[in-house]
Amino acid sequence: PEKGMVSPALFIPLAEQTGLILPLGHWVLETALRQQARWRDDARFAHLNLAINVSARQFRQEDFVPQLLQLLAQTGANPARIKLELTESLLLENVDSVIATMLALKQHGLGFSLDDFGTGYSSLSYLKRLPLDQIKIDQGFVRDVLNDPKDAAIAHTIIVLADLLGLAVIAEGVETIEHHRFLQEQGCPAFQGYLFGRPEPLEAFEQRVLQASKPGRSSAAICCYCSKNCRALKLAPPPPGAPSRRTPWSPAAAAPPVLAMRKGAAPAASPAAPARPQAGFCTPAGVRLLRAVRLASG
Repeated sequence: PEKGMVSPALFIPLAEQTGLILPLGHWVLETALRQQARWRDDARFAHLNLAINVSARQFRQEDFVPQLLQLLAQTGANPARIKLELTESLLLENVDSVIATMLALKQHGLGFSLDDFGTGYSSLSYLKRLPLDQIKIDQGFVRDVLNDPKDAAIAHTIIVLADLLGLAVIAEGVETIEHHRFLQEQGCPAFQGYLFGRPEPLEAFEQRVLQASKPGRSSAAICCYCSKNCRALKLAPPPPGAPSRRTPWSPAAAAPPVLAMRKGAAPAASPAAPARPQAGFCTPAGVRLLRAVRLASG
């Protein structure tokens, strides 16, 4: 290809505008489910979970449910190991129809995650109504949690809210150890970002799973297979000496870095996270989709 690797940020919007997102999304679903079926039949990988991004246009198809159920039957994938990641743009219209589709698929064991929570059209009423299993804190809030008390407060609140509602939560865009530590202290159990890994071929990922499964290295693994922003995911136990319970957050705790910066002094926290990098890269044909990493058990 003349342009080499092309970012999903460039070709996904174009695919949605032209309608190519539908055949591309179907290919992603089928390819991902076939991979999960292969893992299902291999004791070394049977514990892996798979997250698949589904576009709003694809999810709104009238025959999306029978399409997906047919793919599950054809591939032999385990629906209990599959989670569909939805974006907030899906909530722009006909929420009742979205809920009906989600409920129909949940009856067959599939799970759901709400991507980029807090940046688009979500509201607290959606968390109450939607049959979600997980929400993902958008990296726009995560990036400045060490320097902006408001972002720190939002991230903390989402973590607490998810816990109270019985939802799993993942922080996106975790790029530094300091961000990881802060979020972990707030009670966040799962993280996604270049701190933990970058896109890699399937074979390389499976090798890392096998390495992590060796005696003395208790771990599980989770994989994200998608057609757009795809980043590594990790669940890690608290660092040595860290409190076992959530560390209470307060504006005063997050304020010193901001105040120090206003005075022209070096911030108390580590340097801010780097500018948002491009996430998973794909070829023009939309091939580079698999990424994953160890999930260390706590």
